[in-house]
Amino acid sequence: MKKFLIEAKRVLSIACVLNTVLITFLYTVGKLISPNWIPRFGMMWIILGISVVFGIAERVFVLGETSFLPLLGHFGISLVGFVLIFVVGGGYAKSGGQLFIAMFLFFIAYSAIMGVRMGVRSAINRKKNDREEYSSMFDENKKKVSRKK
Repeated sequence: MKKFLIEAKRVLSIACVLNTVLITFLYTVGKLISPNWIPRFGMMWIILGISVVFGIAERVFVLGETSFLPLLGHFGISLVGFVLIFVVGGGYAKSGGQLFIAMFLFFIAYSAIMGVRMGVRSAINRKKNDREEYSSMFDENKKKVSRKK
């Protein structure tokens, strides 16, 4: 139970940060388009819901380390959450064609954002691994060899 509460706290922390960023972005873009624009209260709940779904997807991705399966799980959770909460719940898709276009645009945005994120993550991990000392498991003398170049 304690582990569940710790994970729930992490999910909510991620969701709160994401919610703040999304609402700030929404207000900024809204004010740039029309100075009198104020988002609906229902839109705030939609953004909060999608933030929680993205928080859950983020924990799935982080807990999975570096394989393809956590990335696929992250994408699936994010896509389903986006479609159910934002598109269907928000009433932004009136037909199957609009839903398909929304899913395609989400896929493009997701691919771009995760491509950059995975590139940065790979570079950080590569630098971290280069700085660690290598200790052979099979060497009888157990000499430590530095990987610094």
